[in-house]
Amino acid sequence: MKPFELDYKDTVEQIRLCSENVENIANAAARAEIRDINIIVQMLDRKVQESDKKLEEANKKLREMQVQLKDDQTRLYGQVDRVFQVVTSESYRSLMLMCKC
Repeated sequence: MKPFELDYKDTVEQIRLCSENVENIANAAARAEIRDINIIVQMLDRKVQESDKKLEEANKKLREMQVQLKDDQTRLYGQVDRVFQVVTSESYRSLMLMCKC
């Protein structure tokens, strides 16, 4: 009769090898998952960079439009002021002519 240790030694060794095999497979799967996550993160990073670039371009255009609007507004105020000066001048002359009558 074999001692208990020797009787189950092969079975214990097979269990150890199977356990090691499962661990190796799990480690390989974890590495593959990490690679997938890394690829996704890189893709998201590129998209964020593209979005940042588009946002910066839109902000630049907005600033240019604000400057243009301010220039247009200044010109408009100047033109309105000239119109008021002409209207006021004409009204004053009309009033003076009415008073001479």
